[in-house]
Amino acid sequence: MTIILVLSSILIVTFSARAVSRLSSWNICPVCVGVSLTWIVMFIGMSFFWLPVTEFQLPTAILMGGSIVGIAYKLEGNLRSGRSQLVWKTLFMTTGFGLSYELVSFDWPSALFALVVLAVILYLFIDMTKSNRLQSRSLLHGSGEKVEKLVEEMKKGCC
Repeated sequence: MTIILVLSSILIVTFSARAVSRLSSWNICPVCVGVSLTWIVMFIGMSFFWLPVTEFQLPTAILMGGSIVGIAYKLEGNLRSGRSQLVWKTLFMTTGFGLSYELVSFDWPSALFALVVLAVILYLFIDMTKSNRLQSRSLLHGSGEKVEKLVEEMKKGCC
């Protein structure tokens, strides 16, 4: 029964987020919103004993892990030059999975430590300068010429 509630929540929130994004200028990933909002609500529910921990701990952890992977993928485009994608993903994801585990185990000191380590990893690997964000945005939403150039560059590294 728990998994039916969890999957239903993801579907309802995902389709609601899709409707909101179509009616507004928000550029959001509906599935990301569905998964994230579901695990956040479940985590809060477990924290305040509104939901039984034994039933919701595993699905919450699984969805948190999915969010960690999604965040790593999204931030990968902002890696500082010269940083290894493999090292970035490995450090970020393993630390993020550890954070997820500590959160669903309600081990606050260890969760805080993992959060600090994640912040250090972000600082070392991710370029969050305004120019980098604008450059990424202009490549994604720019003219067809810029997109074609980006695709050609991606092909060089791939094939």
